[in-house]
Amino acid sequence: MGGGLGGSSPAWCMDIVGRVARGVGWWSGGPFTRGCAEVDFDERVWAEVDLPHCVVPLSWWRWDPASWGRMWVYRARLGPAKDDRTPRSVLRCEGVLTGATLFRDGRLIGEHVGGYVPFEFELTGLLRPGGSVLAVVVDCRWGIDVPPCRPRPSRPESIAFYQPGGIHREVTLRHPRAFYVPDPFARPIDVLSASPTLRL
Repeated sequence: MGGGLGGSSPAWCMDIVGRVARGVGWWSGGPFTRGCAEVDFDERVWAEVDLPHCVVPLSWWRWDPASWGRMWVYRARLGPAKDDRTPRSVLRCEGVLTGATLFRDGRLIGEHVGGYVPFEFELTGLLRPGGSVLAVVVDCRWGIDVPPCRPRPSRPESIAFYQPGGIHREVTLRHPRAFYVPDPFARPIDVLSASPTLRL
């Protein structure tokens, strides 16, 4: 199975001080086709896009779920990590509707289902010194049994809003330290008592 995206210049770039290092690349997208995750796929068949991105153009009315309800692909060419002091590489997606499958140079890395939940893929040791091709195959089909979607035979109109497919939130390439805690959560306990506590 393959995936591909295309473009000719950087379409997103982040350089944040701290444990998020630089991620530079360009993305483009089109309907999923056989072999589009492979390194030698011709990305020029698709136009350059910026993230966040919806797989189809939308107006302010008359949305048609059938226009986006299929498999799509995004693709990026990444160079090697810019900072040798950060031994890890982690790709973080803040939101992809609704299913996402990541490939690196045609090799399956991981899968995620759920359009509103951030997720990460560990790329440490997988990025080639001369650069790598990442392909994100996005499953926008209705019927994936994950909230707020509903399994068939229900239709997209059965919930209160439409969910146009695509990478609808930011994507970053992180270079954290060797040990770090992703997405820490603090739980307050007995906050109205004489001994309130906070559990991490």
